[in-house]
Amino acid sequence: MTSLFSHSLFASNRTVAVLWDSGESDARFYTYSLVHRKLEVLLNHYGLMAEYFDVNDDGFKKSLVNPAKFYGLVTWFSDDETKNVKEVRGAYRDWFESKKKVLTLGQMGIFYDEKQETYDLKDINNTLKLVGLEYEDHQYETPLGLKIQINTSRENIEFERSFKFEVPAVKVFKSIDPKNEILVNIEDIINNKISPVVLRNEQLFMVHAGLDLFFNPLLRYTQWRVNPFMLMEWLVGDTNQPQPDTTTINGKRIYYGHVDGDAYINISDIDRTSISGKILLDQILEKYKLPTTISFVIAEIDLKLMGKTNYLETAKEIASKDYVELASHTYFHPLSWAVNPSQHDIDAYLDDPSKYKGGPILAYKPKDNKLLYEREIKSSLDYINQKIAPKGKESKLLLWSGSCEPPYEALQVIKKYGFLNMNGGDSRFDKDFPSYSHLLPLYRQVGDLIQYYSSNTNEIPYTSNWTGPFSGFSKVIETFENTESPRRMKPINIYYHFYSAEKRSSLNALDAVYKWVANQDVFPVFTSYYPPIIDGFRKSSIVKTGDFSYLLKDYGKLKTFRIDNLNFNPDYEKSKNIIGHRLINNSLYVFLGPAEQAELFLTKKKVRSIYLRWADYSFTKFDLSKDSLAVAGKSLMNKQINLYVGDLKIEDHNDIESVSYADGFATILFKSKSIDLTIRFKK
Repeated sequence: MTSLFSHSLFASNRTVAVLWDSGESDARFYTYSLVHRKLEVLLNHYGLMAEYFDVNDDGFKKSLVNPAKFYGLVTWFSDDETKNVKEVRGAYRDWFESKKKVLTLGQMGIFYDEKQETYDLKDINNTLKLVGLEYEDHQYETPLGLKIQINTSRENIEFERSFKFEVPAVKVFKSIDPKNEILVNIEDIINNKISPVVLRNEQLFMVHAGLDLFFNPLLRYTQWRVNPFMLMEWLVGDTNQPQPDTTTINGKRIYYGHVDGDAYINISDIDRTSISGKILLDQILEKYKLPTTISFVIAEIDLKLMGKTNYLETAKEIASKDYVELASHTYFHPLSWAVNPSQHDIDAYLDDPSKYKGGPILAYKPKDNKLLYEREIKSSLDYINQKIAPKGKESKLLLWSGSCEPPYEALQVIKKYGFLNMNGGDSRFDKDFPSYSHLLPLYRQVGDLIQYYSSNTNEIPYTSNWTGPFSGFSKVIETFENTESPRRMKPINIYYHFYSAEKRSSLNALDAVYKWVANQDVFPVFTSYYPPIIDGFRKSSIVKTGDFSYLLKDYGKLKTFRIDNLNFNPDYEKSKNIIGHRLINNSLYVFLGPAEQAELFLTKKKVRSIYLRWADYSFTKFDLSKDSLAVAGKSLMNKQINLYVGDLKIEDHNDIESVSYADGFATILFKSKSIDLTIRFKK
C-alpha cells in the first residue's frame, strides 16, 4: 500500500506516541504494557522509538499526544474500560483529522470508563467515521457460531498461530469506506452478520483483540497471530528508508558477552575445592578467549566483608586477561532497587513475605541496612578500579542486579559520574517461547535517563530459577538462531552468572554456547561498547535529500544502516563516508566510516567501485581512492577484511600476512589486530 507520507520518515521525528493503561491488571509501569513487551522491539527494528502516555493518569489530556509532535500513534489495550475515555476519544479524533498514521491493536479504549457513564455511541461513531468505520453497538459472544474469513495471505494473519478452533468473540464494526482493505472478517453465521476485525487504509491499521496475540495460559507464552512485520511495513511505508541498525558492524553480527557477579565465591561441584570464578576462568574463558565482560559483587570479595585473599587474587587473575573487560555488579546486590520495596518485590524476593519488617531487600546485608545508590554504584566501581583492575583497564560499567528496575535516583548516579549501565530485558525466542513476541526492545526510559537492556536473557530462566535442569542454558542457541534468520533482530549476547560454573551440566551447557558462538561469523565487542551504539540509534538523524539520497548524522558509535530493499546499492561515486555494504537476509546493510556524518546515494546499477564487504576491525581511518586504501583500526579477535576489488590485486606489504581472491573479492589477512597502513591496488 502506498504511504501518504512520501517524505522522509525521520526528517523531523522518529518517535511514536503510545497510549497505555496502568489500570490494567498487569501494568504497574509502562514496561509491563503490551506495546513495550511485545511490539517495541519491532518499532526499534524499523528505526522507531516509543514515548508512553498513561491514560489512567488523572493528568492525561489529549494535548499530550498532539500529532504535530510525533510520527504516529500506537495503542494496545487489553480491556475496553478506559479512564479519561473522553480524552482518549479526543486523541483519536485529533490523529484521524491530522491524516497521520494510527496503529491500534486489541481494544481501542474508546467505549466507557469504570462507571460506564461515559458511553456515547454517537461520539464514538463521530470519531470512527473519520477513518471509514462504524461501531454497531453489538458484540459477537458465541465462538461456536462464528466463522473467520481471511482475505489475505495466511502468513499475514496466522503468522505464528493458526485460528483453527480459536475464533475470538469480537465487537461488531462496519466498514463505511470502499477504500478500506479488510484483511479479516468474522461472520456470525447464526444471525448472518459480518464484522471487519483486521482492517487497514492509508491512515488506520486496526487489529481487534484476539486477532493480535495468542496467549497460552498453561505454558505462559504468547504468539503473534497478525504478522507484526506487516504492521511495521505499513507504519513506515518507505522500504528505501535507511534504518539505524544495532545488530551489525562492518558486515558482521555483533557479539558481546557479560557475566553477572553472583556466585563467584561459590564452591564448584566440578572439583569440590575451587570457587566458581576459578573454574570459569580455567575451563571456559581461557579455552575460548572470546571477549567477555566480567563483573563482581563487591561484598563477596571485600576482605572486610565476605572476602578472602584467594577470592581477590582470582579476580585479579581474571582481570589481567586481554579478552576480559571489568564491570561492577554492585556492592551488596540489591534484589529490589526501591528503597521502600513494592509488594510485588516483597513477594518475589523473600522466601516468606509475611515476615517482612520493612527496609530494603538486598542479597547481602550491610551494617546500616540501607540501600545507598552511591555505594552500590560509585563505591563498587571504585573498589573494582582500585583493588582489582590492572592499570589502564579501569571500568565505568555497572550491570544491574535483582529486579533490574533502577529508579530515576539510581540512574542519576550513573549520569553524575559518566558511567554506563546494562541489564534487564530478558529476550528469548526458542521452542518454549516460540515467538518474536518474547523479544524486548533496546532500552527502558526513566524520565530523561536510559537503562540499557541486555540483548538476551541469562541462564536463570533457562534453569527454572536455578532449580534445574541445569543444562538448560544451551537452549539460548535457539534464540541466537531465531534472531538471525529470516531477520537479524538482535546481536549475539552470551549473558550468564558464575552459577554456570557450579555444576557439570551447567558448565557443559555454557561450553556448548561458547563453542557455537566461536564458530559464527561475528564482530566481537566488549559490553561497554554496546550502550553507545544504542545511543547512536536514539540520536541518529536521517534526512531525505532526494528521491534516493539521504544525509545521516548524529549516529555516534552506530555505524550500520539497513535498507529492506534489494533493488538498490550504494552509489560510491556520489556517496560520502559510506565504506561498504553487504546483503544479509534480503536486506542491504550499509557501513559508515569514521567521519561524523555521511551522505548516502542509492542506485539500481551494479557496483563496480572498490568497497568493503566485511571486516574484523573498527576503523579510525578509511580513505579510499582508485589505487589505494589508507586504513587504520583495531580488532579484538580476528584479523581480516574483505574488499570488492574486481580485477585488481593487492600489492605486498609488511603488515599483510596473506591475500586470497574469489569472485572479485580480496580477503586480506593482517599480521596484527592493530593496523595502520596504506593498501595499494594493481592490475
